[in-house]
Amino acid sequence: MQYQWLKTLKNLHLWVVIFLFVVGIILHYPQQILGTDSASLFSFLGLSRHAVERIYLLLPLGYAGFFIGTRAGLASLVIAAAIMLPRVFVISQYFADALFETIGVIIIGSLVILWIYFDRKRKEQKQKLLTTLEESNRKLETTLKALETSHRRLKETQAQVIQAEKLTSLGQLVASIAHEINNPLSGTLVYTQLLARKVERGEADSEVTLDYLSKMESELVRSTRLVQNLLNFASQSTPQFQSVNLNTVVNHALDLVSHSVEKQEIRVFNELDPSLPEITADPGQLQQVCLSLIINAIQAMPQGGRLTLRTHVHNSKVRLEVQDTGVGISPENIDKLFTPFFSTKADVKGVGLGLAVAYGIIHRHKGRIEAHSKEGEGSVFTVTMPLQNESLEKES
Repeated sequence: MQYQWLKTLKNLHLWVVIFLFVVGIILHYPQQILGTDSASLFSFLGLSRHAVERIYLLLPLGYAGFFIGTRAGLASLVIAAAIMLPRVFVISQYFADALFETIGVIIIGSLVILWIYFDRKRKEQKQKLLTTLEESNRKLETTLKALETSHRRLKETQAQVIQAEKLTSLGQLVASIAHEINNPLSGTLVYTQLLARKVERGEADSEVTLDYLSKMESELVRSTRLVQNLLNFASQSTPQFQSVNLNTVVNHALDLVSHSVEKQEIRVFNELDPSLPEITADPGQLQQVCLSLIINAIQAMPQGGRLTLRTHVHNSKVRLEVQDTGVGISPENIDKLFTPFFSTKADVKGVGLGLAVAYGIIHRHKGRIEAHSKEGEGSVFTVTMPLQNESLEKES
């Protein structure tokens, strides 16, 4: 409490107010204090000396309210009234005029205090609002940084999930690829042995030799293409968005599972639009989507069936349809197909990430993937992709 009083007494504005009031008292009662009296300097305005003295008392009142506070302003108003009223009731010879002027000064003083009060409140509310906005801005910046960190971690996690699903798919492709590569290599070996025998016997004329070499080249090119497709699919690289021909991606994906297609006696119907425009996409990720959809269709037809791959333009967008005549999907499971770790194939190895990863890839490509199915009749998976997308090209 004592410290508060000391702090108040050290306030320079308080002493300014006291000084102004002392001057006001002297001006108001010069004859009683100094023993002298003089005419008003503002008589040309029609104001008496005492009217000017009363108006003067608004000065310490306004100063106190503005620099110290509303309470100090109210206290100064009371002090000003206490200075004026004795002269009105005791000394003044013009009671009515003096009372009118005093009441006028009190009313004006009250209005000044009210104006200072509401102005201070307005400034306080403005400052409070600015403080709230700054705090909100700081929280927003913190939230944005957290979101950026979460987004970066999510992208890293998605990349890891995509690679994990690639490894799962690779496990399913090993037997098929081994068989696909073994056949052309075996054929090449047979032609090499036959050609060597003909050379030894001197029976290798140029026409036969060129025929054998042509067949060997064809088989080796086929093996090379399969290995290259497999390497491209297995590689873990940063997404590179570029102009891509969807038909080419579909054919490469089909090459990787051609053995499974033949083994299960599945008939493939290619209805790929040769005039299909190019799209902006990452070839590797798009191939993974196509491979997941084709494998899903193959697994849905263990007893064979019909696999239709169809591309066309629909509503200024490129559309891929993968249709099978398999077992179909029940209505209660159709909405769960793109949920991670969900699978309707209990007898097939996998973790149920293929369609979920495909969904994520297509979503990042600003596209859409849908499924329509009827139990016992088959399913149709439709991928819709925008045409050339400049925003995706800038991301790569």
